[in-house]
Amino acid sequence: MRWSAVAVPVLVCCLLWPASASVDWGPVIDKAARYWVALDEAEKLAQQAKSRQDPRHYLLPGHIRLHASKDCVYWTGKYGRARWETSGEVIYGTYSALSSIYAALLSGEVNVKRWPEPYRSRMATAVTTALAKLLSLQQPDGGWGWKVVLTEGKVRFPGGRGHVLRTAQILSEVLIPALRLNIRTVSLGPSRYDVAKCTQAAVRFLLDQQLEDGGFSANRSWSKTPDPLYTGWALRALCEAYLYRDLIGLSDRTVEQLKEAIRRAVEWLERHQETSGEHAGLWKMTAAAIMGSEYAPPSEAQIAMGLLYAYMVADEVGLDKRRLADCINRALKAIVDWAAKYSDASVVQVDGKKAVGWAYTSTRLKGRGPYVVHTALVLTSLALANRLGLGQEAISELNRLGATLETEQEWLYRECVQYDDLAAFPYPNREHFMSVTASSQRAATLCAVAFSHPEVFLERLTRNVWDYVPRPKKRGIVPVLPVLTVAGLALARLRRR
Repeated sequence: MRWSAVAVPVLVCCLLWPASASVDWGPVIDKAARYWVALDEAEKLAQQAKSRQDPRHYLLPGHIRLHASKDCVYWTGKYGRARWETSGEVIYGTYSALSSIYAALLSGEVNVKRWPEPYRSRMATAVTTALAKLLSLQQPDGGWGWKVVLTEGKVRFPGGRGHVLRTAQILSEVLIPALRLNIRTVSLGPSRYDVAKCTQAAVRFLLDQQLEDGGFSANRSWSKTPDPLYTGWALRALCEAYLYRDLIGLSDRTVEQLKEAIRRAVEWLERHQETSGEHAGLWKMTAAAIMGSEYAPPSEAQIAMGLLYAYMVADEVGLDKRRLADCINRALKAIVDWAAKYSDASVVQVDGKKAVGWAYTSTRLKGRGPYVVHTALVLTSLALANRLGLGQEAISELNRLGATLETEQEWLYRECVQYDDLAAFPYPNREHFMSVTASSQRAATLCAVAFSHPEVFLERLTRNVWDYVPRPKKRGIVPVLPVLTVAGLALARLRRR
């Protein structure tokens, strides 16, 4: 055997072998998951630390609340300039928490059985009862919606119907991960929910909401104007439903409908992409878009995530993989180009090295620097694209700015606040700390998983949740009839004496 016959394959393997992470994400993922069930402890520590000007005040929860009892654990949360109806706060808070927790469990970095009380019991209850709480709010049409009342009194997304964005997020990041963790049925009080059937209803909702041109609006009964963010999220959820079709139990007919819906959504996003790679023109559609009038890189990153999932199933559903790769590459390049445009604010120092960050708008970036939540959304898409061999132009532009994916990890790791058994990601960042929000904790935790365990997103990975989470102890039920029978026999025997 010639030496080159062995050396060349070995060299190729070395080049393709993933580089080791520059930071140890394992403990962070574990502590970040625990943060959700320790919000009361975090708030107490934060208030004490704030009075002493101690850095622990970074643990202060923002608009997140934990509702815990012996029988049920769930969360409420809100953001922005809106006030929501109660169900909307439960949907948002619980979705944010469960998406973080389920991804952390799928990574294998969390073992709740080693946690101290009361966090162990809370988590054991939360992984199922919080899901049941969320499922109890599923609309008859199969979706999840929430009524939003803006501060000026304008009502958006009236209740009673599902919203494409929230439904796609719950389907992709909660329901399918629950099934991947072998969570099949959940109960809340007398109500019992079949997770697979609820997931099937959510898939049907999204299929029914696709517009004639292939795009998605918030709900076709409210608007027939497609929105790029809603379309990107719907595409991701439909692709994941296709990937896990056997777990969900989808019929052959539904699978074929999924393939057609995926093709049409991809074609819509390809048609509406600008030459520069942006979907910016559509952000200006004030009737449909929720992003305002300025191009929003974090939202573009979420569209890119939808396209990345479509790339993963491209061969199976009949997509042009080359064309799709070009679409993804241009979208990611546009995101990094935006950061380069505002490099005075986007480029930050990390222990003598450079990292690049993003914010929702240039105004926010210039005012407060990179936001943890928005940077995490971008980095997740870049990290997964890189693992798939995509986005090299975007990463080259990142390098031109003096940053690498490794220094990006280091920046995110540095922004994380760790104390004892808790880890939190502040909003917007450490320098301009306001609080820890549901979105900052969720997005950064998922990004940490994407950096350290991309297989959670890129492979059909399943685990048994009960290998990591202890089963809640069932209340002892006294067998009344046998006890009465024994007592009656004993009493009769005494009388005979």
